[in-house]
Amino acid sequence: MAGVTVGGARAPAALAPGDVPPRGRPPRAPARPAAGRAAARVGSPPGFIDALDAITGHPIRDRLTAITAPTLIVWGELDALVPVSDAWLFGELIPDARVVVYEDTGHLSMLERPDAFNALVAGFLAEG
Repeated sequence: MAGVTVGGARAPAALAPGDVPPRGRPPRAPARPAAGRAAARVGSPPGFIDALDAITGHPIRDRLTAITAPTLIVWGELDALVPVSDAWLFGELIPDARVVVYEDTGHLSMLERPDAFNALVAGFLAEG
């Protein structure tokens, strides 16, 4: 099964909540422009924007292919901070990765969908 999406209409019928999608390389999702950076500048605590620049400016993509552990990549389709296209790219670059994208979910899928997220992670960890 390629291009797994959990939590919305595109979820495969055979994938129940809490099930872990099979390993594989999903197709790339269309890129979504990152939004919210200008809004973050207004009312942000001192140092926040500098920290954000340091995090987003740090090159990690070149090192993703070196990850050897099975990796679960969980993303929100509506993430305004990091585009969902990065999830698909990371899934392609990390050798043993699975990508799960929750529809109608933003940057904090673990807070926005805690039951589904926890079940997904528990299932992934149970695989050993």
